[in-house]
Amino acid sequence: MNGPEEEELLEKMHVTGYPTLFFYREGLEPIKYTGGRMANEIAGWVEKKTGPPAVPLADAAAVKEFVDDAEVAVVGFFKDQDSKEAKAYLETVRDFEDYPCGITSDEEAFTAREAKDGEVRESFGKMKFLFLLFLFFSVGDSVQEV
Repeated sequence: MNGPEEEELLEKMHVTGYPTLFFYREGLEPIKYTGGRMANEIAGWVEKKTGPPAVPLADAAAVKEFVDDAEVAVVGFFKDQDSKEAKAYLETVRDFEDYPCGITSDEEAFTAREAKDGEVRESFGKMKFLFLLFLFFSVGDSVQEV
């Protein structure tokens, strides 16, 4: 849009400089881009917004690689990825941009990470230790602690 010709819209959207980018998803409020100005940074942000909320991790090796490749990684361990809890996790991390998020149902990954069904873990890959991350999200009419 041409800013000087759309002053009312600029004010409504709180645009204070150029370029200003927004991501629109059906039924939700637009999300303002606040990242870097390099093409790869913008493209990465758009890919995160249009791709799955969490990277599907097929097996224990994929979980290990995902965790090892990141300074910090968040992984949800859900035996049933269609469960209310797994869906709530995916909705929670949909717009989470601080760290890469993954999800797995692989029994071997559960065993290797000593994870229980429904746990969400944040792993500091480079430091090689793991702790349980508590996320609060709504499942049905109640708030769940995972």
